[in-house]
Amino acid sequence: FNGIKNELKHKRGVLSMARSQSPNSAGSQFFIMHQDAKHLDGQYAAFGKVTSGMEVVDAIAATKTGMQDRPVVEQKIASITVDTKGDPIKVGDKVVTSVLLCGECDYCKRYPELPNLCAGLGVYGLIEDDAEHHNNGWFAEHILVRKNSSIFVVNDKTLDERMLIEPACVCVHSWNRAKSTNIIDFSSTVLVQGCGPIGLMQIAVLKAAGVVNIIAVDGVETRLALAKEMGATHVINFRELKTIEERVAQVQALTKGFGADFVFQCTGVPQAAADAYKYVRRGGGYCEMGFFVNAGECTMNPHFDLCNKEITLVGSWVYSAQEYIHTLGFLTKAKEMGIPVEKLVTHHYKLDEYVEAMEKNISLTGVKIAICP
Repeated sequence: FNGIKNELKHKRGVLSMARSQSPNSAGSQFFIMHQDAKHLDGQYAAFGKVTSGMEVVDAIAATKTGMQDRPVVEQKIASITVDTKGDPIKVGDKVVTSVLLCGECDYCKRYPELPNLCAGLGVYGLIEDDAEHHNNGWFAEHILVRKNSSIFVVNDKTLDERMLIEPACVCVHSWNRAKSTNIIDFSSTVLVQGCGPIGLMQIAVLKAAGVVNIIAVDGVETRLALAKEMGATHVINFRELKTIEERVAQVQALTKGFGADFVFQCTGVPQAAADAYKYVRRGGGYCEMGFFVNAGECTMNPHFDLCNKEITLVGSWVYSAQEYIHTLGFLTKAKEMGIPVEKLVTHHYKLDEYVEAMEKNISLTGVKIAICP
């Protein structure tokens, strides 16, 4: 199941993937066997075992529970250390950084399963310089990685692939948010609005995940052409279909009058966020992932756009370090499938060509603009 096939039996101490009734629905959740259970063999994907600390598992199993089998006294993990490979970092290794958590805010303490919502979340390259910390990754040749940072060794990735890991992780996280609605699946018609680096990468993630019907919406023909290379089956140019009514009619024509099952809104334009509701079918889903900064407000009709259509709406904010592991798997899968994600890096500039790089970015004549010192 989920690509895992082994002979590991469900005996005491074994780790196995949790799932819904669908055999191939296992994601990142797992359970630990407290006792042997032969009936789970062949039904769930066992993948590891507890090497020490079964007394902690026994203590958890002995905890008094109440309604819905929940512990009467809330159980919390006091600390955890994750080492997925155990390989030490060497001088000369090619590495990428992920998020930096404060570990002190209420969200870190109360909701550790939602690390991306840390109130003091840091992303290298977006952390401002201050009196205590310098070299945080702002267009520089060097970066000073702080204690407790998450670092991944990626010696097998090209420079362009390494630059794409972070935006790809944004899209892997939004894919996980979409899956949480239980609306999106392989047969869904999914619309991606905005074909910048994030929108195009989102199409690639959808393609790699097995979604076969993808509609891309943008106003730049070169980007729509790239959308097709990433996996879009249909494209809509909003400069040709200039009104939202025309675009909605085109989406409905492609979906037998229903509308998109799910929409990813990837632009930072408030009006586009309002338009995206119109594309979603009744009972469909909408993931808003385009506003990393405050770009203003938009107007939508709560009755027609949300309640009457019973849309499931989710937001997507950054990602977790754990999702970097999933992202590296996505990039490997994309290469195997022939999805040319490296084409998203369209231009390379030196650090002293910073102004030209920004002008190219603003002109919309490129996609991912790289500054390589």
